[in-house]
Amino acid sequence: MAAVKNEQELIDRYVYAVTSKLPVSQRAEIERDIRGLIEDMSEERAQGREDHANLVEEVLSELGHPSKLAAQYRETKRYLIGPELFDMYWVVMKIVALWSLVGLSIAYGIQIFLDPSRALKLFIEYIGVSLFSVIVHVFAWVTVIFAIFEYTGVKAADIGRKKKGPWHPSELPSIPHIGARIRLSSSVVSMMFFIFFFVLFVYSNLLGVHLHVGFSAYTFIPIWDYEVVQQLLPFFFGMLALYILREVFKLLFGQWTKKLVLYTLAVDVVIFIIYVFLFVDQSIWNPNFMSEMLAAGAVTQDLSASTDSYTTVSRIWEFIQEGALVIIAIAMILENAINFSRATRSRVSTKKHVAG
Repeated sequence: MAAVKNEQELIDRYVYAVTSKLPVSQRAEIERDIRGLIEDMSEERAQGREDHANLVEEVLSELGHPSKLAAQYRETKRYLIGPELFDMYWVVMKIVALWSLVGLSIAYGIQIFLDPSRALKLFIEYIGVSLFSVIVHVFAWVTVIFAIFEYTGVKAADIGRKKKGPWHPSELPSIPHIGARIRLSSSVVSMMFFIFFFVLFVYSNLLGVHLHVGFSAYTFIPIWDYEVVQQLLPFFFGMLALYILREVFKLLFGQWTKKLVLYTLAVDVVIFIIYVFLFVDQSIWNPNFMSEMLAAGAVTQDLSASTDSYTTVSRIWEFIQEGALVIIAIAMILENAINFSRATRSRVSTKKHVAG
């Protein structure tokens, strides 16, 4: 923990730690309230004392951990998951539910647009099967993740702590450098991106080649073997839960630290192991992709020529299948390298700030 220059910095850290856990609209008013409370308590304790050393630390210790004080300022008490985790649980639940619904609606909307002849069937499937399934899975997985935190005793107040026992103001982290702060909007975008493509993959037949060749009817050639995909659904839902877990870690920490980088790296390793299981035997890919492309007239094959569109597309198709894991691995390595850099820069910036 970085050393504290003076009592004012300690107060600033404490106020930031409390207000960062509250809605933006309430922060300014509550900050004034907390600063006033600290001032009044300090003046009260100072009366009759010659030694004013550690006065602020005593006041902050009496006020308690910032997460617990923040919980007292919230307008309502909720105990479905637990008062310290419920606000985060509800935020994540709304994000995942909203973007699952958006992704599902877009997926089915595009399918109806591409193939109006199946509009009624797709609409019934959307309302009666997919929508219900998404709602159930969203509620179940998000609740399970937070229930595990609650069951194991992981509290927002304990995240990132190195010491056990009563909380002390010396544990207050420095106010994070702007580049190291993890904003809610950042996690929203991350979850939105993965959930959108997850819904497209699991609940729609959109990932493939869509054709209107000449005057022929609409033709869709999937890149996946959807019978295999359905058999592997538990693994895909497991990945969804892990991605959500990773974003929950980020929101609970609130800033990039080396400990958070290790947590997210561990989650990514498990996710990559699932990717290896899914892609290593190639069975998830549509085995008839090239023959269906040829039958639909999307490519042509000329055995007398040195190259043709069939050969070119076939090489691209093989490259995609063989390189999928490599592309995923490179993306994960780059992301974790960037996260480590953020945590390192934050630490260096904090040290410079304290030294200055």
